[in-house]
Order: sequence, then structure tokens, then C-alpha cells
Amino acid sequence: MNDCGISKLDLKRRNRMQILKVVREQGPISRVDISAILGITRAAVTIITNEMIDQHILEEVGEEPVNPSGEVRKGRRKILLDINETYKFAVGIYVDEKEVSIGLTTLNAAALDKQLIAHEGDMTPEKLVSLLDDILEKMLQNSCLSRENLLGIGVGIMPSAYEMMGLEEGTETCPVFPALQKALEDSMNLPVYINSAVMEFAMAGLHYNEIHAKAENQVFLYWDSGSYHAIPINGNTPLLAAAAGDAFIERLCVDPDGRAMEGYPRGSVRAELSAEAVADKIRPVFSEENTPALFAALNGDLSR
Repeated sequence: MNDCGISKLDLKRRNRMQILKVVREQGPISRVDISAILGITRAAVTIITNEMIDQHILEEVGEEPVNPSGEVRKGRRKILLDINETYKFAVGIYVDEKEVSIGLTTLNAAALDKQLIAHEGDMTPEKLVSLLDDILEKMLQNSCLSRENLLGIGVGIMPSAYEMMGLEEGTETCPVFPALQKALEDSMNLPVYINSAVMEFAMAGLHYNEIHAKAENQVFLYWDSGSYHAIPINGNTPLLAAAAGDAFIERLCVDPDGRAMEGYPRGSVRAELSAEAVADKIRPVFSEENTPALFAALNGDLSR
């Protein structure tokens, strides 16, 4: 009889990952609340979190604040845990057809250093690796860090730079750049994550709002040569998988009255999209032939 069960080590690793995820998404948070959310015993949560504190992954950040209007609790207040943002550091890279941006951040996305490098549309995976190797070394020295302090590298590539960075065919919704992936991993000896900058900016915006602002339903839209794509959002959870496309988000950053926004960086999704602006973008292709589902849903009336 084959033993297909999960080992104690695997269970601990899974619980550890779940605890980290909860602290990352909801921290600062107490051990008691982690236990309630995950359905893991308080004893197990205490053992795992104490180990991660010893490893400097988590840290205790003080007692739970007193709620002036709440019920007075007896005994000691809960001790809150949070991610130790300086346990490791991350490197972020943005690539488009004209420039490369390289940044060094803490685990809570606080920027320590950033460099913006213009190019002539001739950036290749090999050139990017060489550029990163030189700039990153200076960034680490300026912050009194070494490569051993790095957790990994994230790369966001705009669709206009896909071909330049060696996109494999047939992977538009999940772009793959094998030459760049291998070159970065071989040179840096670190985990490397590469994706569409369009999708990553959108997801980063949603994640930021989830932490710092009240969740609201929203739809993230972008267009390319007369077509559009959407990610419907319930709260802050995408109902459909985010898809990359051949478009620049900055083209669609508009005021509520439909005018282009000033002062927003490439990829910004912070501006509002009004109904009028959406209609203006859809109108050139709105027809029973080009957009049959939308046409039928609106009975041919785009002003609805």
C-alpha cells in the first residue's frame, strides 16, 4: 500500500507559507487572529511564528491598539506581528521601447534607490543583464548591502518591448522571455520573475488599494488599435485572469471629463475612467459586426 499522505515537514512548510501570506496581506496581526483565520492551532502558530522571528523574517511590532469605543478587555493586549521589511530586499526592472528603470526596494516596496536609463530601442537581454550588473552593484554599495541580501528580481516589460526582449510566439497572455530569464538567472544567481508591465502595474495598483484604501468594485480597461480588454473586479479580486495586450496604459489615464491626465507615469492606473471617456473609446468600433455581444447587450445604444 502506497503512502500518499502529507508529511509533517510538508505540513509545516504549508502552514508557514499560509501564515506568511496572512501576515503580508493583513498585518500587523496577532498570533490569535492568525490561528482563527487559518484554522491552525494557536500552539502551531506560536511555534512557527517564533521560528520566523528568530530568522528575522517576522517581527513583533507592539501591542494591539486600544479601541476607545470598544469593550474593555481583561488581561494583556495581543502582540502584533508584521513582515520584517529589511529581512531581504528586491530588485525591480521596467523595460519599454525607450528606457529601462531599475530600482532597489524593501519587502514593503519602499524604494531605496532607482536609476532611469534611456536607450535607442536597441536593448537586448544581454545588454540588460550587463546594465543591471553594473548599476545594481553601485546601488547595493550605496545601501550597505550585498547580493546575499536580495530575495529576487522582478521584471515588467511593456508590450512595445516584447520583441526586443525576445518574446516567444504564442504567449501573449502569459509572456515568456527564455533568453532574458536564463541570462538574468545565470548572472545574478537569484529567482527571476518576468511578466507584462501592463498587467503588473494593474495588479500592483489593486494590491496597494487593498492595503491602503477601502475596497470598491472597479474595472481596469485598456485599448489597442480600436479594441479593448477588461478585468472586472469584485472588491479587489479579479473575476477574470488579467491578460497582457499591445497597449500603453498611459494613453487611457483620463479625468472624469475624459481629458488626458498630466503628471502620471507610464503604466499608471490611478486616474479615473468616466462613462463618457469609455464611450468615446468604444464608439469607433461599436457595431453589430465588430462588437456583437456588447451591441446586443445595449440594444445598439451606446449612450445607455
